[in-house]
Amino acid sequence: MKSVAGPMVGQELEWRVSEHMTWDEWKKSHPEGEVLSERTGYQRPYYHNPYASYEKSGGTMFPVSMYRKELTPKTWVLGIKVDDHPAAYELALFPPNTVVTDSVNGVEITIEYDLIKRKAVVTHVETGEVIPSVFS
Repeated sequence: MKSVAGPMVGQELEWRVSEHMTWDEWKKSHPEGEVLSERTGYQRPYYHNPYASYEKSGGTMFPVSMYRKELTPKTWVLGIKVDDHPAAYELALFPPNTVVTDSVNGVEITIEYDLIKRKAVVTHVETGEVIPSVFS
């Protein structure tokens, strides 16, 4: 999680809580939300997913120099850091409609993952604070 371009190249980036979910879930969760206009000056089918064939393929779009051999190249993983200690969770292993409890560096956390909404929320059990996470 370091900057790869611009004036902060090589510097570690601050993790922030954000939301990752399907477009349908985002619209339901943020009914007053706004998106950019489709009037961009380019003729593109914005209603169509340009990555549909890529998502179905087994390979990656660009070469990957480091990867875990026990996972396929495009396995969805949820990554977190608790007090600078990283942890990663293979999302396909999460039981449906359950809350998973784990401990990272002695800190108890819960992970709620909704496969349909493609949304995860990681919470620090003691403080109730949401822990920043990343899908990769």
